[in-house]
Amino acid sequence: GGDVEIEPRRQWPSGLEAPKGRIPADRQPLVGRALARIGDGGWGPIVDGLIDDPDKALPEALIPAIAGVLKRWDWEDRPTWICPMPSRRRGRLIDAVAAELGRLGKLPVHRALIGSDDGAYQSDMANSAHQLTNVWSRFSVDHSQFPHVGKLGGPVLLVDDEADSRWTLTVAAWRLSEAGVGPVLPFVLRSR
Repeated sequence: GGDVEIEPRRQWPSGLEAPKGRIPADRQPLVGRALARIGDGGWGPIVDGLIDDPDKALPEALIPAIAGVLKRWDWEDRPTWICPMPSRRRGRLIDAVAAELGRLGKLPVHRALIGSDDGAYQSDMANSAHQLTNVWSRFSVDHSQFPHVGKLGGPVLLVDDEADSRWTLTVAAWRLSEAGVGPVLPFVLRSR
């Protein structure tokens, strides 16, 4: 079938003191892409195996399959660098995918996002407000890891393992845009 799109969150959940209201368009990630959707055939079972055992070696055909998704992506401007999402459970998997994509696409990889180990896992959260609160203060940026100024304003490919609530991607885009990074293009291995 067609490529799996990841719609950005456009509004903060109600009931919070802050943040609240609409998320400004320039602070949202752009519409992202996923290689697979949970429960689908095709790449789904292979990605499920990587998610379940993130220390496995990447299958040889995985990066070319991801490259195919990226080639079909109708972005306005090609990413100028790659930022892997920090992860407590699957950091090695995310870093490996980012590194291979960087090598294939001749894009630098900069680990500009820092994640703390505080908080529960998103899958344990009961609702949208709890999910956002859980990740709101978890991510920060390391300015020393940004690319040089010429590439900082260009689009960044944000690589993560999966998109479920989309709050992790939303907060990461918020932090990166707050630091002056250009459009954030999220790519995940699988989406719910």
